[in-house]
Amino acid sequence: MKRNKPKQQPASSPVARKQFIIPRELGVLPSGWQQDLIPSHENSAAKSAIFRRFADPMLDGTEPLAMLRTKFSVAMMGWNLALIQEGQRMKPLMELLGGFPADLRLSIKETLQFLVERKATQFAEYCWPIHSFHLEPRGEGMMLSVATVDLETTAAMNANPSAE
Repeated sequence: MKRNKPKQQPASSPVARKQFIIPRELGVLPSGWQQDLIPSHENSAAKSAIFRRFADPMLDGTEPLAMLRTKFSVAMMGWNLALIQEGQRMKPLMELLGGFPADLRLSIKETLQFLVERKATQFAEYCWPIHSFHLEPRGEGMMLSVATVDLETTAAMNANPSAE
């Protein structure tokens, strides 16, 4: 009789164990860091579901709408930072952090670094930048809609600004 070897479970990632606290006093998120991007609504439902899974470690399911928006905004920043080549990521990261109060910068930086690692290790096959998202209350839950960046249209528009 053949004996089945027990399947080894992959070691749990230290990333998966990290707890997140997004401070309530986060305030207004930096603006202008996603200018000149053309949104794409192609496969929006699937991309929304993927982004929701990506942001999941930050969500506890009890946050009010304003806090939920803040957490998804931070997740969007982490997602988009992860798409920048590692050697070129520091300048955009510092610009983002400059928009936050000094006492929150370390916490936000650690959260963004976690999200960049999460994107690289668990969501690497998804290479679309997130342009924006929309949260809409639906009964007891929320509907998340994500708009991604249409890179080809954006590149064409930036190459030929007079074509607007």
